[in-house]
Amino acid sequence: MPSGLVPVVEGLRAQAKEKTISPDDLFWLISSELATGNLAMAEVHLKEPIASEIRFLKLRAILQYRENNLTEAAEYFRTVIAKNPKDAEAEFNLGFILVERDGATKEALQLLNQASGSKSPQTRQRAQNTLDSLLQTNSR
Repeated sequence: MPSGLVPVVEGLRAQAKEKTISPDDLFWLISSELATGNLAMAEVHLKEPIASEIRFLKLRAILQYRENNLTEAAEYFRTVIAKNPKDAEAEFNLGFILVERDGATKEALQLLNQASGSKSPQTRQRAQNTLDSLLQTNSR
């Protein structure tokens, strides 16, 4: 972690411990913990009662994925999609996890295809690249 961010993260950790952290700051803190590989701290922060919004469900899914708990990660992304059926990022992530776990199943391909129509250029490109890669692998 860049040294300039260490005091910020430490301050946010203190706020989380004192239960005075805002949902936005908690989201940033958990994202930072995940990005730096501090999975144990991310897991602790995700237990906070204010961490119940969809964006926190996505972080829980990412944590489970990073810990190689693909079934749990998939279930969190399914919950996100159930709450917001148009969440292309969650569709992509669930499709990607299903491919990794089960191979190119009909469900995984459908999710990736849906995500490839995303308004987000990044999500759309990631989904299209994954589908292209699967097509190349299956055509060999």
